[in-house]
Amino acid sequence: FDNAIKFINILENFYVKKFGLNSFELANLYLSKSIYYITFNNNSNQALYLLNSAINIACNNRYIEEKLKKKIEILLNECLNISNIQIIKENNNYCLSLSRIGEIFGFIDISFKAKSLISKALNISEFKFGLNHKNTGTILFRLGSLYCFQLGNPEKAKYYLELCLKNYEINFDNDSTQIGEVLNNLSSVYGSLGDYSKKKDLLIRALSINEKNYGKEHPSTG
Repeated sequence: FDNAIKFINILENFYVKKFGLNSFELANLYLSKSIYYITFNNNSNQALYLLNSAINIACNNRYIEEKLKKKIEILLNECLNISNIQIIKENNNYCLSLSRIGEIFGFIDISFKAKSLISKALNISEFKFGLNHKNTGTILFRLGSLYCFQLGNPEKAKYYLELCLKNYEINFDNDSTQIGEVLNNLSSVYGSLGDYSKKKDLLIRALSINEKNYGKEHPSTG
C-alpha cells in the first residue's frame, strides 16, 4: 500500500509540473489514490477527500467525462458501504460523511441518490443534535445547494439555505466565508424566483465578505 501511494505521489508531482492542476490525468490519479485507500485501508474519509479533489479538477475542465463519472460512482458506493459499517449511525461524523457522499453524487449528476442521502443525513442530525448544531448547518447547505443547482427547485433551495443562514449566523462570525457562500447561493435562488432586488442585496453582502477574506483580486470576489 505505502509503495503504491508513493508511486502515485511521484506521478502526481510529475503531472502537476507538466500539466498544472486542471489536467484530466491528475484527476485520474486522485481516483487511483481513492481506490487504494478503500481497498487497503477501508478509509472512506480520506477516499472522499481525494474524490472531491478529482471532481474539482475535472470540473475545472468544464465537464466531467462519462468514464470518470462512472469511476467516481463506483468509489462513492464503496465509501458508502464503509461508512455504514464503520461509523455509528447516530454519530454526527456519520451524518457529515453521508451528506458529503450525497453531495458528490450530485456533482456527477446522480441527483436522486444525492437527495436521498443528504435528506437522510439531515433527519438524523436534526433529531440527534438539533437544528442549530454546526454540522447540521453544513448539511442544510449541501441540501439547499443541491436543490438550487442540480434539482432546479428554487423554493426548496430557499427554504434550506435560509435555515442554513440562520444556523451559520449562530455558529460563525458575520464576515465568515461560510456565510458568504450561503449568501452567494441564496442570491442565485432569488434570481431564479425573479426577486432581483433581493438578489442584488445578497450579492452586495457576499461581495463585501469575500473582499474582506480574499481581497479584491481573488476569483471568489470576482
